[in-house]
Amino acid sequence: MLNQLLLPASRKFRHSFNCLLILLLPHLLSADVIQHNGITYRNLSEVSTKLRAETRQLNEGNTWELSNKRNKLTFRSGSRAIHLNDTPVYLGYPIIKSKKSLYIPELDWRFTLSPILHASKRTRQIKRIVLDPGHGGKDPGAINESAKLYEKDLTLAVCKKLKPILKKQGFEVFLTRSNDKYLTLEERTQYARSKRADLFISIHFNASTNTNAEGIETFAYTLLSQPSTSRNIADQNDRRFHPANRYDSQNTRLAYFIHKSLARSFDTPNRGIKRARFTVLETLACPGALLELGFLSHPESAAKLSKNKEILKLVDAIVEGIQTYSKETRI
Repeated sequence: MLNQLLLPASRKFRHSFNCLLILLLPHLLSADVIQHNGITYRNLSEVSTKLRAETRQLNEGNTWELSNKRNKLTFRSGSRAIHLNDTPVYLGYPIIKSKKSLYIPELDWRFTLSPILHASKRTRQIKRIVLDPGHGGKDPGAINESAKLYEKDLTLAVCKKLKPILKKQGFEVFLTRSNDKYLTLEERTQYARSKRADLFISIHFNASTNTNAEGIETFAYTLLSQPSTSRNIADQNDRRFHPANRYDSQNTRLAYFIHKSLARSFDTPNRGIKRARFTVLETLACPGALLELGFLSHPESAAKLSKNKEILKLVDAIVEGIQTYSKETRI
């Protein structure tokens, strides 16, 4: 009896699968898509066609430049960093060269590059924004003793100045903390979920043992099955689906528009848009990004960040990025 019930379902499944395979077969066999080390790659010539871009091959074909009326993109064989309008955008895996053509990882075309270049649909209007001042309480974050700068104080200062400006733009705005309070990463995320946030922005500042390190960088959650920017090989955890992966495309767009605004506003190295599986982003029920707004360990940067004028400049750039994301992401 059980076999009689399962047999029609099995046949139905095989029929549906075969139909799907027939539909996909021409695409799978296309020279525009190849497999390399178990990863699917797309030919940049096809990307160029989709973008209606002019293509130039540089450095004996190891570097391609794609450009149209709005954007210029540079890809280099063996590099994980592409340059989009002079902003480094880090991919999950490097660009590869095969038979004189360059190929981009398919996932990065779909969830990194394409979302930036094309307006995407979102499921709800942006009304509520949760701002997360990093660190706090017993966790001071980065410290510059000589300049008397504590990351936990700067992140709170930025968020407190952001809140009234965003409210004037018509958003409801909430802070995960409004004083020098310690919160776990999970508590910050849970707060955003309880407020039914439409966007989550976590504010941080950087530090390094290399006091020459400087610049601004922005993080979006790592794509499913890819390693974060700090690593080259995916591990078992990378292959697990996390709630943040529901918003991969929107995470990318949010990070890009905020980072682009920041990079344009400051004469400092553009460290680009990167990927990380930060706990504070992992279980969000909305798009999110984590901003690293400069190095407290860099003497000149620290001197600037100690001034209210610099903080206000950061705030204005973040507001502009959020506004651009909100307007260019259609419903």
